[in-house]
Amino acid sequence: MDKRTLYDFLCEYAREYPDELCIYGETQSYTVAQTLENTRGLARFLYASGIREGDFVALQAKRDPFTALVLYAVQTLGAIAVLCNSHDKTADYLKSTGVDIPVKACVEKSANGWEIHLGGNIKKILPDFSDEPFEICTDNRKASLVIFTSGSTSVSKAVMLAQSHMVYFGADSIRAGWYEGKERGMIITPINHLLGLLMVFYCIIVRYSLFFPTHTAVDHLMSCVEKYRITYIHGVPTTYQLAAEYIKDCKYDVSSLRCGLMSGGACGVEKFKRLEKELGITILPAYGMSESMGITTLSRYDSLEDRAYGTGKLFSLMSAKVADANGNELPCGETGEICIKGPTVMLGYYNNPEANAAVFDADGWFLTGDLGYFDEKGILHINGRKKDIIIRGGENLSGGKIEAALNGLPFVSLAAVVGAKHELYGEVPCAMVVLSDKSVTEEGVRDALKDVLDKKEIPERIVLVDELPLLNSGKIDKLSVKKHFENG
Repeated sequence: MDKRTLYDFLCEYAREYPDELCIYGETQSYTVAQTLENTRGLARFLYASGIREGDFVALQAKRDPFTALVLYAVQTLGAIAVLCNSHDKTADYLKSTGVDIPVKACVEKSANGWEIHLGGNIKKILPDFSDEPFEICTDNRKASLVIFTSGSTSVSKAVMLAQSHMVYFGADSIRAGWYEGKERGMIITPINHLLGLLMVFYCIIVRYSLFFPTHTAVDHLMSCVEKYRITYIHGVPTTYQLAAEYIKDCKYDVSSLRCGLMSGGACGVEKFKRLEKELGITILPAYGMSESMGITTLSRYDSLEDRAYGTGKLFSLMSAKVADANGNELPCGETGEICIKGPTVMLGYYNNPEANAAVFDADGWFLTGDLGYFDEKGILHINGRKKDIIIRGGENLSGGKIEAALNGLPFVSLAAVVGAKHELYGEVPCAMVVLSDKSVTEEGVRDALKDVLDKKEIPERIVLVDELPLLNSGKIDKLSVKKHFENG
C-alpha cells in the first residue's frame, strides 16, 4: 500500500530533478523546484487565512498553471478541493449543481487576478515564502477532492475522492503502458472533469511536463503542439474528430504528437482506425468514470485491431464482473451491467445516502450503470447505459447499439441517440446526426442503417445538424438532445 501524498511525490521529484520544466502556460512557467516552492507558499497563505484539514475550498478550475498550484496547496493542507466550472463564479456553479456543500472559502480569478473569498472578505492570493510553519497532511486516504458528475444523462452528483485514488491509479497507468519516456503533455479537457484532473496530478506522480493552452480552438492547439513539441494528450472522441478534420490542411508541424488517450464516449471501430491514421498517432482507448477513475484500457503496444475494437482490459488493481438484473455473474460474451471493485473506486457521493445505496450492493460492488461484455481476450465492450435502454412497445432496444451503428457509417461524423415519447409505442429511438458528407440526406442515413439494424431499431426521427450540443467536458449533452425531440 503506497501511503505517499501528492506533496510527498512533489518533494521527491524536486529533489531528483529540480530544474526540469513541470507546469507551464503561454506566459508563465514553473520548474519542479519552483512548483514545490509555490505550492508551499500558497499552502502557507491558505493556512494563515484559516484553511485547515477537512475544510471545503471551492476552486474555479481555469486552464491555468496557477489552478494547479492552488490545487496542490489545498491537497498539501489536507483540505478538500471542490472543483468548479472555469466559466462561472464558484458560488453560481455550486448552486447550479443542486448539491449543498459547506464551502469555507472560494478561490477564483477576476480581472484583478486570483482571489480568495473567505468570511465575507476578498483578498488577492499571493504565495507566502516566509518561514512560518503550517500543518502538512500525511494521510492520503482522507477525502481531498470533490468533482461533479457531468450530468449528461441525469442530475449532477458530488463524487468524493482521496489522494490515494490518484496514487494508485497513477501507478496503474504506468503499468498499463500509457507513457513512453519523458512525455510533454497538453491539457485540453477541463480540470474539473476526470480526464483533465488526471493530467494535473500525473505530471507530478508520473513525472512529465504539462502545458496549459489559453484556449482550445483546434487551430490554436495545433500551433501549440508545434511550438512546444507536445507528445501526449487526453481527449474525448470529439477532440480527435475535430483534430482529424483540421489536420488535413494543417499548416503546423504536429509530428511530435505520438499518443492520445481517448475516453468519455463511443467511437466506432472504423472511425477509430481512420482517426489514428489521419492523425498519425497511437490512440489508447480507456473506460472510466468520475466515480472510479480508470476501469479498462490498452497500451500503445497493443494492436490497432484490439485498440479499435473495445475499451481495453482491466487495470491491474481493478476487479470486475458483468452481472444480470439479480447480480449474478454472466459468462464471457453475454451482456449485462458492469460492476467493479478496487482501490480507485470513490469514497461515495457527498451527503447522498440514497444515491450511495443505489450504486453499492451488499457485497461492495460498484454498479456502473453501463452495459457491456468481456470477450475471450478479456477486452471489455460497452453496449450503452442502462438508462439508454429504449422500451419500444414493450421491447428493450439499446440506444448504445443504435448510436454505434450510426457512428460506424462512413459519412457520419458524430451521432447521439435518445428515447422520445411516442403515442403508440410509448417510446421510440430518435437520432441527432452530424454528417461529414453533407450530400447525404436523412433518407440516405436511414437506408444505410437497414443493413446493420433491425427495422424496429432504426430511429423514428433523424435530425441532421451542424453540431451536437456538448457539455464542458466535451461529452454529448444527451439531456439537451432528448429535450429537442420531446419538445419537437
